[in-house]
Amino acid sequence: MPTVHISLPSKTYEELKKKAGELGIQVTDLVKIYIKNGLEKGFTSNSCENNLETIEAKIKILEENLKQLRKMVMRAEGRYKEALEYYQYLNERIDFLEEMVVPLSQAKSSTRS
Repeated sequence: MPTVHISLPSKTYEELKKKAGELGIQVTDLVKIYIKNGLEKGFTSNSCENNLETIEAKIKILEENLKQLRKMVMRAEGRYKEALEYYQYLNERIDFLEEMVVPLSQAKSSTRS
């Protein structure tokens, strides 16, 4: 992949770094977005800002969806644990009942003989 090396004033780089941090992306990715937007829509600052606002909005939506998915997984894990505990309880009850029934059954069989 071809690369481009550029020198930026410290202030510009700090602004890029801050904006990339706000968006949760790397500076190089932000520069790529700016370049792509510039090539597609020209170099008006308003179009870049609108595009970044759109990206920020999409990121917020994705973050909210991720939160909801995490909640669903947590609920499912909780229900799985409850079901497992209930299953273990039922197995213990079955074992207990078998321990009671088998001797009774054997006693009943021996009295018939």
